[in-house]
Amino acid sequence: MSKIRWFAQRLVVGLILSGSMPLAFAEGEATAVDTIRERIGGANPRLTVANVAATEVEGLYRVQTAQGPVLYATADGGHFVVGELYAVTEAGFVNLSQRAMNSSRTERLQAVPEEDLVVFSSPDAQTRVYVFTDVDCPFCSKMHEQMASIHKQGIEVAYVAFPRNGPGSPTYRKMVSIWCAEDRKAAMTASKAGRAVKSTECANPVAQQFRLGLELGVQATPSVVLEDGRLISGFVSAEHLRAMIAQGEGG
Repeated sequence: MSKIRWFAQRLVVGLILSGSMPLAFAEGEATAVDTIRERIGGANPRLTVANVAATEVEGLYRVQTAQGPVLYATADGGHFVVGELYAVTEAGFVNLSQRAMNSSRTERLQAVPEEDLVVFSSPDAQTRVYVFTDVDCPFCSKMHEQMASIHKQGIEVAYVAFPRNGPGSPTYRKMVSIWCAEDRKAAMTASKAGRAVKSTECANPVAQQFRLGLELGVQATPSVVLEDGRLISGFVSAEHLRAMIAQGEGG
């Protein structure tokens, strides 16, 4: 388990346990979603409920926290568990949590404005991958070095900012400078090669993208999200990346 995931899970559990869960909850016109938001979020104001959605199990709701982990809560918000939800079928176990997260990754990344990404495109691209990256991460630099090989595999790369130490860190400030650069691609390549990038500031999505990564289950860099929402954590070669894409396509 990565340090980010370890910290986030314990943060969520700690925040809940350090607050007192109210014994009563609003009924009447309040929906289960509203009740869960109010009760779990209200138990400790430092815990942010990002999204609540019904699951395949009647009376059980998927609660996405801004801190990362997913909770599964009862309709009254009085009980929850942290973990993954499985269905037992004749074919075996089906990870419903992973299926829901894959769908969420696809939907939310496709909603990110194109101008907020740093895209290394190719005229022969057949598919896109989203890569959560940290410019001070050695394996991110290693992956960037094989960009030509990735393009030869028919893949374009859309970079999403994920400074591992969070907003305010030295890496965060470097990534703000990249996102604010006149030529983002050149700035990204220079920074990943260890060269200094001119410090500059502007309205930018770096902090927002970091939070998005946490909510989508990013635990390390680089983290590659395929078009079907599957997440690959860590360095992956161009050939392996192509094979992983083909696997999802049934090839």
